[in-house]
Amino acid sequence: MPTISADIIEVVVFRKGTGGTEYLVLQRAEHERLYPGIWQIVSGKIKGNETAAQAALREVREETGLHLRGFWSLPVVNAFHSVESDVVHVTPMFAAEVKLPDVPTLSKEHQSWKWISQTDAKSVLLWPGTHHALEVCEAYILGRPDVGRLLRIE
Repeated sequence: MPTISADIIEVVVFRKGTGGTEYLVLQRAEHERLYPGIWQIVSGKIKGNETAAQAALREVREETGLHLRGFWSLPVVNAFHSVESDVVHVTPMFAAEVKLPDVPTLSKEHQSWKWISQTDAKSVLLWPGTHHALEVCEAYILGRPDVGRLLRIE
């Protein structure tokens, strides 16, 4: 019987510019055992006694080195099944707006990055849960400041 775990977080990282909102996508390094070469958003494990929000902030720092202007809990969780471990992962989702300069310093886990539109991000990101997180970020954090204020983490 599969087990259920909530030990992973994901973060939609975005920037607002004159050309509109762009999202950061990271390409996993070819040497990574799990999903080498795919494009993804910031993600990682919750360690020790960390809260999900603390893990999300740490992962943004470790994977990108970027400094944040704002940080939100998205009103959605992702869920997926890992066949290898027979675990259903329930994943808290967050959003983070970055400060300038917005050039990431990548960890060894990733080999490339790019800032792209939501449409382009959805064309390179594989998983439906990630697509949904982009849509929720656009609708509730960027599109509804009244909701964004409620979800903001200080």
